[in-house]
Amino acid sequence: MFTILELPLPRTQQLQPNIAKSIWWSFLFTVLIMAYHPTLRTQSLPLAPIVNLFHASTHLEAPFRRVISEITVKDGRLPLCIISDVYMGWANDVAKSSGTLNETFTTGSACGSAAYVSLRQHLSHRLTGEDEFHLPGFSDACRFHLSQLHQFLRAADGTDSWSRTFCFYISFGSQNTISTSQMMALATGLEESGKPFVWVIRPPVGNNLNGEFQPEWLPRGFEERMARTKQGLVVHKWAPQLEILCHKSTGAFLSHCGWNSIMESLSQGVPIVGWPLAAEQGFTSKMLMEEMGLHRVN
Repeated sequence: MFTILELPLPRTQQLQPNIAKSIWWSFLFTVLIMAYHPTLRTQSLPLAPIVNLFHASTHLEAPFRRVISEITVKDGRLPLCIISDVYMGWANDVAKSSGTLNETFTTGSACGSAAYVSLRQHLSHRLTGEDEFHLPGFSDACRFHLSQLHQFLRAADGTDSWSRTFCFYISFGSQNTISTSQMMALATGLEESGKPFVWVIRPPVGNNLNGEFQPEWLPRGFEERMARTKQGLVVHKWAPQLEILCHKSTGAFLSHCGWNSIMESLSQGVPIVGWPLAAEQGFTSKMLMEEMGLHRVN
């Protein structure tokens, strides 16, 4: 059984007057599903007004929050999940604040969607300096050309808000660590990069790995600045590594190349930046790079 609720879109200045008069843009919401109103037709509209409609759709967030609240009160429990169109990004915020999940549904091809996500996460077109480039997750024979990208995608360089989903994960395992000078240099580089990161940190070489971490081992005020700007998260001693590697925002893993870390990273398709520190790690790193072509050695 489906319950259909119609949320009318308020007229806004974002819509051109003739469109605002002729279109009362609505969406259908079921207990679990959010989809386009079947009577809306956009085939005759040029691209610019359609983009305006997408921007104006953010006005549906508040009434949709009320719908979720009403459903929760009526049923005595939260909806199992929300399924939203790919253009309704604000549905993620609604789901998160409501304590449920949002699953994004796209009507595009699986291949096209995967290419878009890979480009967004890795910005491969910025790494080669050439017009043709390869996207992680696709075969080596599959090459893309800059001319095939929309101008907004070509301009993406990681500083715009939509591409800040990339997060750099750093961990040297439970039995390894780096020197004080290396730790200081790594922290400085991370901060200057401006990129989001999660760093699992332990006391430097020569100290008790399970002892208290001293502030002087990092640049002055580093942890406080990272917390204030929300650029990075410094985690002391231990973190749920597999959960972090499973997260869609984790774009690369700076690892000591311990075997558990290698297997967990490869299982999730996360690129590895190798920094071998001890035991067989150097050989493992060499195998991954030279035999399998999977990572670069620091």
